[in-house]
Amino acid sequence: MLELSEAPAILSVPAFDPEQVNPIGWSPHHTPEVVSLGPVADLPEGVPADRPARSRDPEILRYFRHVEDIGGYHESVARRAGKLAELAASGVLVHIADHDPALERYLGEDLHLLMTHGVSNMGDSHAREGISIAMRRAALRTHSLRSRARQALSEGGVDGAGLGLLLDTRPGVDPGADPPPRPARGHGADDRTPALPPPGTGARAPR
Repeated sequence: MLELSEAPAILSVPAFDPEQVNPIGWSPHHTPEVVSLGPVADLPEGVPADRPARSRDPEILRYFRHVEDIGGYHESVARRAGKLAELAASGVLVHIADHDPALERYLGEDLHLLMTHGVSNMGDSHAREGISIAMRRAALRTHSLRSRARQALSEGGVDGAGLGLLLDTRPGVDPGADPPPRPARGHGADDRTPALPPPGTGARAPR
């Protein structure tokens, strides 16, 4: 049985639902501005930022060149890691300005490395897009709900082979497949689309 006091730090990080947090609507076009998640004056000396972000909404933040972050902008290390992973999964490019080594245990090695050194390698828009994709994938591998459940089962000594049955038991859904992303607001979503009747019921779809 897994003792919470002995659990890896990463299990304390809030996980995200990829159906709700995803890069749908991401564009390579961006402003040259760099924003911070809190007061610019709190950033370490020499870290450039044009202004603080007015919102932490990923759909807004991903249109800036990148986002600067430090521990003082968050309530705890775990909450910080959860927010940064959510931003990365949405396509926001993040730079950890304080290079906090303790954060690696919460973010995971790959995502921590990308967030500490990735933005320094963004020479052009193609390089920027490559870093963004790498951050998204690292966040999904480490901090999605499915990944967190696997990590918890693994730490508890439980075989995760039946994990899909726990996460999704809907008919016709492949438990091993990643969930399809939902259209983002303003990118083709239509709440007025009528639901289709279940197959085999003989009911006709509404017109």
